[in-house]
Amino acid sequence: MDETAADRDRRHRLRARFDSVADRYAATRAGYPEALVKLAIRTAGLGPGSRVLEIGCGTGQLTRSFTGRGYAVTALDLSPAMVTRARADVEDAAIEFVACAFEDYSAGDVAFELVVSATACHWVDPEVMWSKAARLLRFGGWIALLETSEVYDEPLRSAIRAAWMRHVGHAWVDRPASTIGDRLATSSRFEAPVEHAHVERRSVDAAAVIGVEETRATWLSWDDNTQASFDAQLRRLLAGVEHVELEQHTLLAMARARV
Repeated sequence: MDETAADRDRRHRLRARFDSVADRYAATRAGYPEALVKLAIRTAGLGPGSRVLEIGCGTGQLTRSFTGRGYAVTALDLSPAMVTRARADVEDAAIEFVACAFEDYSAGDVAFELVVSATACHWVDPEVMWSKAARLLRFGGWIALLETSEVYDEPLRSAIRAAWMRHVGHAWVDRPASTIGDRLATSSRFEAPVEHAHVERRSVDAAAVIGVEETRATWLSWDDNTQASFDAQLRRLLAGVEHVELEQHTLLAMARARV
């Protein structure tokens, strides 16, 4: 289904709100599995000097995985606060951070071996995302998309889902749907995608759970009263809890640009 002008305006307004939670995002959002990062690097055939473009770098959760590997990385995010925090947290002179929406980015004559986006490509205008990414890739270049989600152990998982459903009024999905490969498959600019899944057990403190839930796009879309109501319910659920056990589910979808 094509995106309406109203849908686009709402998406643009909402994606700008992450600027207000950069510090909380940096403190509580997990990085991405090294196994999937290595798989993406190997699939794309990266080597010393390879150019990588990251779309929607946030505060550097994925960017950190490219440090010290000898690649020339350009990491974009439209949030100035996110980019400022990423610059402070990611130490590698070969990584250039740019506060810019992908729709507005100009690479000049530079071509990339890999374009990567982690939990961010859905914020880019659909008609721009695939055509522009393919255009910026050199011959034989790859795109890599990652999505991640926290799946808490029971009974907390059901309790938090109920809190979300109470406030959003519809079913809440707490694991990444396998849609990123489908999105790639609908684009004529890329070959058939390949997908890989990764599940990792983690233990986090209660404050991290609160930080993750309060940096979701849905929470950011609410008014102050709705946010406060959800926060109060979440804190009641976590009262007296020191550590939360969960599974981190991550999906990787990759495809080569068509010649």
